[in-house]
Amino acid sequence: MLDYLLKFKYARISTYLYVIIITLMPYLETGPFAFAYTNSSKTFQIRSILLFQILLLVYLIFRLLKSKVFIIKNNILFFWTVYSFCNGVMSVALGADIGAVVVTSFSFILPLLNATIIAYFIDRDDLDIVVKYTINIYAIFIVYCIIFNTLNYGMSINFLTNHYRLTAPAGGPVILGYTISFFTLFMIVNRFVFSKLNLYLNMAVFTLGIIYTMDRGAYIILFLCISYVFATSFNNNSINVLVFSIVMSAFLLFSDSIMDIVDMLFMNRVMENDFSDSMRYVTSMSCIYDMLNEPIYSVFGHGLGNFFPFQQWTAFNKGASEIVYEDFTFNLFLYKGSLLLVQPHNTFIYFLMETGVIGVLFFLQYVISNYQNIGRKRKLSVAFTITAFLILSVLESTIIVQPGISCIWWFILIITKRISLEH
Repeated sequence: MLDYLLKFKYARISTYLYVIIITLMPYLETGPFAFAYTNSSKTFQIRSILLFQILLLVYLIFRLLKSKVFIIKNNILFFWTVYSFCNGVMSVALGADIGAVVVTSFSFILPLLNATIIAYFIDRDDLDIVVKYTINIYAIFIVYCIIFNTLNYGMSINFLTNHYRLTAPAGGPVILGYTISFFTLFMIVNRFVFSKLNLYLNMAVFTLGIIYTMDRGAYIILFLCISYVFATSFNNNSINVLVFSIVMSAFLLFSDSIMDIVDMLFMNRVMENDFSDSMRYVTSMSCIYDMLNEPIYSVFGHGLGNFFPFQQWTAFNKGASEIVYEDFTFNLFLYKGSLLLVQPHNTFIYFLMETGVIGVLFFLQYVISNYQNIGRKRKLSVAFTITAFLILSVLESTIIVQPGISCIWWFILIITKRISLEH
């Protein structure tokens, strides 16, 4: 009996430790920790967080082998990993730097595998308390960020003047806003595990955090949260509400008139220039046009780490003169006479250019596969989570270029499915 209790206690402690690591580790990559274990060459940079992801995966695989239980039975994940490896080999064969290829590949594969394994390591009876524990930890962290930024930068909510945007250690306001909004949806679809007071306090913290980041993508996910509440309040029209939410989210994202209104409300932050002139738009359209005229590349891509010089940029992010590319200006590079961003801020475009249509389909299929085998009562929560994940993937390349935050996003997506399967 004592042995059983000790094993049970150890299992719970290790589970909570995993959750703390996933939730907060990306924000600890600052100061001495960031530089002590970060190594750069002329063509790539191995960040501290990536080294940690490698060590975590080795440990998790050791635990899997020791338990002799293969808890992940997902053919899509297996074949996607194999295809990514083969794509990386092709990239090296085409002349890409092997270091840049390995770092790029590990940056999106390792967080995905770590998040998946940890999500399925959690005992069925611990799911609800782990969700509550995870969200409360992140809410406390956001309170810290708000207090720290307010005391140090004098932030104030003033709709007539600009103010410093909310940031986190080792991270900027954009990704922070996206992550807060994704946690908000995660909390709302699992609101049954919270007391009313706990739920309202966390909601107030997350909403304030989203406003402080002044991030338009976060506002869209917040709109999805509101839509989910309406959808679950009127079950007969839930699918209609989801469709309506997706349409409205797209409208909010691409409508200049709506963005002008948001711009007025949120301190001239949202749209400083016309959307069609933004470098994100230029990069995406140039990449799509290029792929339409390159049949072979459109299928298989240019190879992981062989198109966007993001690793080179991170390794030499000290000014334009130190970049190995000619006509390189800050975060732009020259390709076929056009200046493109070193990373497109769009996961689909990133995968399209480096892994081709096949890579994009693997990504979509894996994300959408989380909707399979879900009970009727929980289908909507998974559908909204997938929708939010895909919207954030359109807005940013986080799951490729930010391995720490990527692990959080994948964990939220996968644990939501796990909860839905168990309830």
